[in-house]
Amino acid sequence: MSKNLSDIFPLSANSSGGGMVVSATEPAEKVDGMMWLDSTTARVWIWDEDKWLEFPAGGAPAVHVGNTAPTNPVEGQQWLNTDDGYLYVYYNNAGNPTWMAVERQS
Repeated sequence: MSKNLSDIFPLSANSSGGGMVVSATEPAEKVDGMMWLDSTTARVWIWDEDKWLEFPAGGAPAVHVGNTAPTNPVEGQQWLNTDDGYLYVYYNNAGNPTWMAVERQS
């Protein structure tokens, strides 16, 4: 039996600081302490007076799963390629940014 996220966590478009909003765009109404789960990136943000703070702070982006690499990657981002089954890490190799395959044990 599958469950929706809303079955597990109470979600609200108008949080009083304790709820979480799940959407592809940031909430229009913001309250200190409210959380927003960006449904396109799987990143969690917390509103702090006048800005969104990523949670956890300074965390690397979530692992991208798909048959094509994510657009606009950042160094340290991971990508699980569903075509070849390899996990890749994006890094700047002497000024030449590239996706490097992580060796897997057989």
